[in-house]
Amino acid sequence: MLWLTGCGNATPSSQRSFSPLRPDPTATPNFPAYSPLKDQRQPTSVVADLVPLKQYIHASSRFGITYPDNWQFFERPDGVVFIEPANQVGYSVFFSDVGEVYTPEQISQYLGLFLVNNFMTSATNFSPLDTKTEADGSMVVHFTSLDPKLGKAMNEVQLFQQKTVMFVLLINSTETQWTVSRDKLKKLVNSFKPLDTNPLPTATPTRKIVDLTLIGPTSSEFGFFYPNDWEVLVQDKNMVTVVKPDQNYTFTASNYLAPASVDDPQAAEKTAEAFVENIKKQYDNLQKRPTSEFRLDTMKGVTIDYLYQDEQGTDWAGSIIVGASKGKIYQIVFTAPAPSFENGLNWFNPMYKSFRVLDTTGLIIGN
Repeated sequence: MLWLTGCGNATPSSQRSFSPLRPDPTATPNFPAYSPLKDQRQPTSVVADLVPLKQYIHASSRFGITYPDNWQFFERPDGVVFIEPANQVGYSVFFSDVGEVYTPEQISQYLGLFLVNNFMTSATNFSPLDTKTEADGSMVVHFTSLDPKLGKAMNEVQLFQQKTVMFVLLINSTETQWTVSRDKLKKLVNSFKPLDTNPLPTATPTRKIVDLTLIGPTSSEFGFFYPNDWEVLVQDKNMVTVVKPDQNYTFTASNYLAPASVDDPQAAEKTAEAFVENIKKQYDNLQKRPTSEFRLDTMKGVTIDYLYQDEQGTDWAGSIIVGASKGKIYQIVFTAPAPSFENGLNWFNPMYKSFRVLDTTGLIIGN
């Protein structure tokens, strides 16, 4: 299940500038390290029964929930994160006034969007387990993920709407603790109570939610998800180009053989810089930001953001991401009119995050 929200009309800008492409922040709590060996030797729950519970009410008065007295909590404008002392389990609440009452289909799509924005990256190694709809209309999904400090994590997300306010309840746990602490964590999360669910006067209806569709080249060497209201312009053995004609957005993913890249740690950087230099030969007014490190799937790659003006006086902004792996170069290029480039990232970010290198059977390579 992968979806994303669309954007409204962009506001024209009088300045020839654009926002640099950078990975989106994740809402996943950043748990400190723990000792897997110790957990495996002593698989007892870290959620203590004897610790008294306290009542927490968010500053917005949107909701209340209980938490163990010795746990830490970190309040955010859109929710709160609770973490237990051993840093192995935690739970969170997030909310958003979406400005309208969703249909069951839209609730499902909102859940998919939450997963895309927070877990669908190569670093988190998202792997779904199951999804179900409860009798009250709420949706629940279980999945595994990978945190550099937490290790393999088990996760449960529950999503439901009260009036126009969407609530997301998230449980995170180490794999070891999931077995012995899940029921206790669920009991804590089940203490959640919506309070003030009145719509905000300033809330605006959510933009149309668009389904994403999986696509890849005919060689099946990579794949990514794209909005199904975009058009497929090119799909051959080594390249896929999809476009959104009404906004002049273009997204291209490609790969090609580059045997020399095996022994060249700068292969990705050289490829990205050569790509931008080639554009500069055609448009000598091109501006670019410094080359930056950037991960593409599991590859340590680079990205360059650039800006130029064509013969008709239209400002265009673009980004290229390049990675090298096993004698092949993989690259993604995204372009949009400069005034709407930032809005275009609402489509582009989930698309590049979903990019995966595959084997010829269409399976993900690696973990």
